[in-house]
Amino acid sequence: MELTKYEQRAKTSFLISAIGLCFFFILGIVLGYIDSAYYFPLISLSWLIFAGFGTWLLISWPLYFVRRNQFRIIRALEEEYSRKKISFLGKEKGKWLMDMMYQLKPKYILQIGAGKGYVEMILSLSYGYLTLVEKDVNKIEEAKKHLYYFVKKGLEPEIVNEEEVSAVNSLLKDTLRFDLIFIDFDKEKYAQVLDDCVGLMTYRGYIIANDVNSDFRHAIFKRNDLETEFVKISGSELSVSRKIFSKIK
Repeated sequence: MELTKYEQRAKTSFLISAIGLCFFFILGIVLGYIDSAYYFPLISLSWLIFAGFGTWLLISWPLYFVRRNQFRIIRALEEEYSRKKISFLGKEKGKWLMDMMYQLKPKYILQIGAGKGYVEMILSLSYGYLTLVEKDVNKIEEAKKHLYYFVKKGLEPEIVNEEEVSAVNSLLKDTLRFDLIFIDFDKEKYAQVLDDCVGLMTYRGYIIANDVNSDFRHAIFKRNDLETEFVKISGSELSVSRKIFSKIK
């Protein structure tokens, strides 16, 4: 499978650090053997850069393996759900969402509708704070199995076990606003939460909705404070809406 941007970045960062470490280590030794007095400034610079790459490698090494472990879990979930024919977001949409997380890097995320742990694992890649709204207790319990990456990072997710439309409306009473809102529940109710979702967005925030229908399309097109594009993946459409200034009439 093609690597996501997250995977490409993690792998590239690790490899560059390792190559740079080896190069300047060898350079420092070679210059020292040639003429340590003459090349002393270069030797000092080489060892200084070597120390810098070494420090970066020490930082990127654990990050690389943490990321790799997350990707392995995501891949394992894809294989398990595909093998058992369990409905989930899907591999192609999952890769697309991972690339969007890499691009947007949201700090505060609202997820409307639990994603069986698969979507939650992808959302955890941004190291952001997650608020999950879901009325089905069983779906919440399934998602909780894969929410530990948030917990391990000290980002305890907030779980709202209520009917989605009313729960989203209640969130307006709080001061918290979201950089990314991911909608994936009863699509017949998507349009009912749109106004509240716009009110919950940060400036330049994004709304991503999975498997949109005509009612939601119509509701989006009526708004002049959203810039929206539709992406067709695996036979269904996702919408990506960015908050913008209202157009002056």
